[in-house]
Amino acid sequence: MYCAPLLKGTFRGLVITGIISPPYIVGTPSAARSALSVAQTAVPRDKVFPITVSGVTVYGIAQPWAPEPITVITGNLIYGASLGNALGCEPFPDGSLTGSVLLVDRGECAVSIKGSNGAAAGAVAVIVANNVAGIVPPSFGFGGGAPTVPTLSITQAAGTALKTRVEDVATIDGASPVSVVGSVVGTSSRGPAMGQMFYGNQVMYGQIIKPEIGAPGASISAVAGSGDDVEPFGGTSGAAPMVAGAAALLMNATDWQLSPWELKARLMNTAETGILNGPSVFIGPALAPITRIGVCRLFLSDTNWN
Repeated sequence: MYCAPLLKGTFRGLVITGIISPPYIVGTPSAARSALSVAQTAVPRDKVFPITVSGVTVYGIAQPWAPEPITVITGNLIYGASLGNALGCEPFPDGSLTGSVLLVDRGECAVSIKGSNGAAAGAVAVIVANNVAGIVPPSFGFGGGAPTVPTLSITQAAGTALKTRVEDVATIDGASPVSVVGSVVGTSSRGPAMGQMFYGNQVMYGQIIKPEIGAPGASISAVAGSGDDVEPFGGTSGAAPMVAGAAALLMNATDWQLSPWELKARLMNTAETGILNGPSVFIGPALAPITRIGVCRLFLSDTNWN
């Protein structure tokens, strides 16, 4: 896990920054009282897909740097361990996975490498089972390779269920995805943070609300110095620039008359409420608590200007 880069935007003293990933609480500089700490919410393309094997259905999160399933995908389920490559970090023999759905475990190498190795051996899709317990499967950043087939993450419990059904036909229903827009992603950490507070003229120390706002945290970004190349970029490192961009628009619309605290308050007071604590297929209709998203998700419209 990593800490987001220090500054994602600074406007007249207001620092807009991402937060480190769970299981940790928010870290510096986002824990600073004067900073606007940003959580990560799902982007419009984020979906979960039903995966059915021998009557058992689990749900997988499609990784943003691989092709999204758009049709029904079927193939015999092959566990990488049966080929001596449970983690999928080493190349599989040529043609050993032709027409199959590959199941591997998280660990040792980037998930995109696992997807790339499966695709190179002929797999029609790659499923990566988490190696730690959790209710919601994680999303992963791009770590190299050429994953040319859908690559999905599932929970550890779902992986255990599928491993008892190896060699059976697996079906990934790309035609019936479930949108997760309007939810906090699992890689966004939580507060509160310990910090300095003021009560009258007294300086006190205690828990302060962090993060304070959320924003979509993945996009296709320009690669610096490449001309016109793009690559996936996400996490709270992707969410914070969304808020920084909104702050720039808001400052421009108000002729740069807002103080740092006014700018922060304007962004927070117009946030969109009703954001879920994760995809509903995993956790049900549970709203995100203040310790996950603060006042809720960034919402920019004409009402912000007044």
